[in-house]
This record gives sequence, structure tokens and C-alpha cells, in this order.
Amino acid sequence: CGAPLTGAFCGACGAPRAYARPEPAPYAVPAPPAHSRFDVPHGPVTTGELVRTSSRRSFGATLALVFFLGALGAHWFYLGRPGLGLLRLVTWAGTMVLIFVTIAEVSETSYDPYYGYAYGGSSTGGLLAALWIASAVIALWTLLDLILVATRSVRDGDGRKLD
Repeated sequence: CGAPLTGAFCGACGAPRAYARPEPAPYAVPAPPAHSRFDVPHGPVTTGELVRTSSRRSFGATLALVFFLGALGAHWFYLGRPGLGLLRLVTWAGTMVLIFVTIAEVSETSYDPYYGYAYGGSSTGGLLAALWIASAVIALWTLLDLILVATRSVRDGDGRKLD
């Protein structure tokens, strides 16, 4: 129309400028309480949403899982860290296989009262030693996890502290 443009629209016909940038809409970000589990993210906030800084996983549930099912690694699956949980589960399963192999080997061993020694199970001692070592590793690993969870030193899979 040829009229001078003022602002984002033509003063005479109201047509928008071809290169006009829309004005940003005013927004308000609610301030979090002093002791909140939420925090405003760093950088420009455009939606007004709050970001959760603590985990959705419960401290009590994690402590119960590590106490009752710690050897199986159930607490790691609950915390969203399946790699550690799977490693723990495979270690436990390997120990169970070792227990059954040791039981089978010991049951095949016979004692000869005339000569006074056991025969038939030549690798029984090695299996028992491996079983003791594997059991000790699982027990110490579970105790360490119990201490770490009880002192709230463990974080979930997203790196957040437990509630």
C-alpha cells in the first residue's frame, strides 16, 4: 500500500511485515520453595516448567531391595542401572551353578574305610575353594551396597539423589 511501516504491521492496511519477528510472549516462572526437590534449569526458560533434581525412586524401597534381594542385584534394576544389576545377577547365577556342581561332585566322592581316604572326586577341594571365594565376593559386594545405600551415596540411573 506504500504507507510507512511502524512496528510489525502497516499503519494503513494492517499487513504484517515480511521480515517481522514476533514479540516474545510474557511468561512467569514460579519460584521454587526454599527446600524443594525442584529447581529452575540453567539457561533460558521458555515453558515455565520446573526440572526435577531428585530421584523418583524411594530411599526406603531401595534399602529394602538391597537388604532382601541385594545378592541378585534387584536394587540396581530398580535404580535404573541395569548393567550393574545384570552383572550382579550373572555373578549370583554363576555361584548357584558352582554350588550345584560342587554338590554333585561331593556326592560322587566315596570314602574307603580300609585305606582311609576319599576317592572318586579329584576336584572337590578346588570346587569348594572356588565356592567359598565366590560366596565371599557376593556377600562383601552386598554389604558394600547396603552401606552405600544406607549413607545415601548411591544415585539413580539419571544421576539424581534418592528421596
